[in-house]
Amino acid sequence: MKIMEQLREKLTAFSEKHVQSLVDRTKNSLKRFFPGDNSGVNALMEIKALFLEKLLSSSDPWEALRTIESPLAESTPVKGIHCFSYKNDGSLFIEFSTDTESFSPVLTDEFSKFFTPLLLNKKSFISGDLSNIPSIIKHLFINSGIDSLVIIPLFVNSSLWGGLIFNSCSSSQQWHPMEIALFRSISGNLAIKLEQVLD
Repeated sequence: MKIMEQLREKLTAFSEKHVQSLVDRTKNSLKRFFPGDNSGVNALMEIKALFLEKLLSSSDPWEALRTIESPLAESTPVKGIHCFSYKNDGSLFIEFSTDTESFSPVLTDEFSKFFTPLLLNKKSFISGDLSNIPSIIKHLFINSGIDSLVIIPLFVNSSLWGGLIFNSCSSSQQWHPMEIALFRSISGNLAIKLEQVLD
């Protein structure tokens, strides 16, 4: 019996040491992005935790996005979150927007022709200011006061379902890698929730 207890204690000590080692390594790697100040990292982690908590507790996937709207605005340059989906006829539809008054464009065929191949090919994200967007669809964003954005694809059941847009009102915005990582985490977990809701 004593042997088992000693073994259990050793395993527990090893496990705790291993976990602490992982935590320390994670903190050290994050310091490279925010040297001398972890407040930015903590804020992004809190947003991620808040989003996951709301996503798990609510049957409405959009409620989780509403919950992080204010924290995102306080901790990042994000001024709006918008989600679009592809319909059966190939048209695009705004499923959700935190700013329906200023962001209410009809997503046209030109939008789809430009962004869809990029989303399918990269399967990652698109970021940049409006200077990289064809003038034929640029007005959709300029009229909404949007100057810089990140678009992340939403893959539901292994198919491109739509995309999540995070926008800033600064044309010179340089999105931080940690912000992109947070957006991708939000999008990935939202896609999982949509799979559950849509099934």
